[in-house]
Amino acid sequence: MESFSHMYPWQILSRMSGVNLTHRLHKDRTFDVAKLQAEVTQVIANFNPAGHSSSDAYHDGGWSTIGLVTHKGDPFEDRPLGSPYEKTPAIELAPYMESIIDSFETDKKRVRLMELQPQKSIFWHYDKGETIDSGKTARIHIPIFTNEKVQVQLSHEDVVWKAGEVWYGDFAFPHRLYNAGTASRVHLVIDVAINDFVLSLFSPDFLAAKDRRIRVRRPCQRLAVAYQIARNPSQWSKFLPAAPTPSAARQ
Repeated sequence: MESFSHMYPWQILSRMSGVNLTHRLHKDRTFDVAKLQAEVTQVIANFNPAGHSSSDAYHDGGWSTIGLVTHKGDPFEDRPLGSPYEKTPAIELAPYMESIIDSFETDKKRVRLMELQPQKSIFWHYDKGETIDSGKTARIHIPIFTNEKVQVQLSHEDVVWKAGEVWYGDFAFPHRLYNAGTASRVHLVIDVAINDFVLSLFSPDFLAAKDRRIRVRRPCQRLAVAYQIARNPSQWSKFLPAAPTPSAARQ
């Protein structure tokens, strides 16, 4: 399996800045993988995963989701449409997962099972607001089905997360995935409102690096967008500045 490159401009920038973009939460705890996998199998059998709502510019068709907490409780509504966020019928088949979700003592935004099928990719992109540094929302991952051939990069960091662990990633930095294995990768992805409880899950050193991450985050985003526009201008044209109107050009 060919390894991902580490030489994209945004990777060089974030690496040179010395920032950490991932952080393991609940380091002394691993959730019961067998229970999680059994519940995921039940949910998928009853709720066929829907294609991810993002543009095809982000992936090659193998990215899908089932909502456990979504806008108005629709298990097939993947978009971040805002309140009300409600539990969906799918979560009724997953009481153990529900107990894990409820253990995070804060308001939940979207909570989804996210699947990447074998031999499929999610291309470089970033999720603008999904960072602990925003003071608004943080994204937490619990891997459930994974394999050693899954490749994930969060800017310069190679991400290796084991099933049952709990991880935070600063997905406001560019990131990409490739599942080179023969089975789907499925994570429980929990978007939480940031409060004192959520902050208590992080080490003081990680939180103290906030300003360094802020300084390089936007330049990394801009570099990634410039790369994607050059690679596929028709798909990424919405990121280009609007052309001036004839009247504006004459002024």
